[in-house]
Amino acid sequence: MCPRSSANGLNAAERQRRALELRRSGCTLQEIADQLGYAGPSGARRAIETALEKTLCHEATALRVLESERLDRLQRGLWPKAEQGDVRAVEAVLKIMSRRAKLFNLDAPKTHQLVIDEDALDELSRQEAIAQGLDPEAVVAETRRILHEVSKR
Repeated sequence: MCPRSSANGLNAAERQRRALELRRSGCTLQEIADQLGYAGPSGARRAIETALEKTLCHEATALRVLESERLDRLQRGLWPKAEQGDVRAVEAVLKIMSRRAKLFNLDAPKTHQLVIDEDALDELSRQEAIAQGLDPEAVVAETRRILHEVSKR
């Protein structure tokens, strides 16, 4: 049985956190929606997804800070030798700097060509429209319009 809670007085972030907590405890999406005041299961699902993204983002940031501190300590230890011209120390410092650049995405962005399977995109758009209670063909048309607009850039 799913524990009861009141939707009154909970802000959006707290409702998302609570939705994730309830889902982890085994509640169905409908039970979560009923308890937290979402219109239906899809609202509960979106809240859970948002809570997961926030949790993962916070944890990733904390890990980046820890890794950055470790890289700083390693670089500090090698720096005097690198400044004196020790080739191995210079190479090690450059590797540390490269790792830091990757960790914080400091290098210039690489350009990628995106290839889109329009039939698959149409089908995904239809499925999501149906799940959200929207007109599938209108959603497909809007998806195509957006895709066309983006491809002109």
